[in-house]
Amino acid sequence: MLLVLGGLLACNLGSPLVAGPTPTPGGVQATSTDTPAPPAANPTPFDPSSLPSVGSMGRLSLSQGWVQAGGRLLWTEDAGGTWLDITPPGLPACLGAAGCPSSVDQPFFLDAAHAWLPVLQGQEEAPPTGRKVGGWA
Repeated sequence: MLLVLGGLLACNLGSPLVAGPTPTPGGVQATSTDTPAPPAANPTPFDPSSLPSVGSMGRLSLSQGWVQAGGRLLWTEDAGGTWLDITPPGLPACLGAAGCPSSVDQPFFLDAAHAWLPVLQGQEEAPPTGRKVGGWA
């Protein structure tokens, strides 16, 4: 799987970058967190084969690229030879799992040091409503 991811990054088969951040539906407020760029030397290896599937991917150069999979955000400096988990702290622990009320949208990388990871937090369930003859229950 690592070779496939590296090959896809090298061929630029990832989703194209968009001109700006993804708009939020229904007036949900987006928050921004500065996450430092991954270190160029000695990245901590991460095995992407442990993730369920690739949600989106892209590259910034021949050697730098990213993969979003299973609620995790991974970064490579060596065209997919090694991967570093750069998932921002504080995200819901269930991201990427079945039944999780929160989800991650496609990341947007401005450059190797600046990225946005849109996360839709779970919505509280609306209280049950009903109707009876003569008015609301």
